[in-house]
Amino acid sequence: MVGAAFGLLSLLLVTRFLTPHESGMGTHQALGLPPCGSIVMWGVPCPSCGMTTSWAWFVRGSFSRSWLANPGGFLLAIYVVIMAFWLGISGLMNRWWPVRCEPLLVLGMGAVVLVVTLVQWIGRVI
Repeated sequence: MVGAAFGLLSLLLVTRFLTPHESGMGTHQALGLPPCGSIVMWGVPCPSCGMTTSWAWFVRGSFSRSWLANPGGFLLAIYVVIMAFWLGISGLMNRWWPVRCEPLLVLGMGAVVLVVTLVQWIGRVI
């Protein structure tokens, strides 16, 4: 569990070293990744467009800019912080703390992130 917590936090740490792209998208290209295939092929952003930028703003404490870049990314960053803390403390204590892992709760939180991501994407496309 502690290893998983470090893994989650390392994702946030990587984004700390990226400069958020002012357009709200494209920050991932600093990692050597190509531009969004959806934009290249169809001229339409994909649901995850802006997530890396969102995380780059999030780790800088600029939560409003994080939300504007991608609301699902903002919620996912919060989810990662909560999960990393929960897994880290539980792993160090060698028991679930303060509550047991309930798969439906974890899936429910993930579902909220997914729904918000899809709703914001539909709003961008329309």
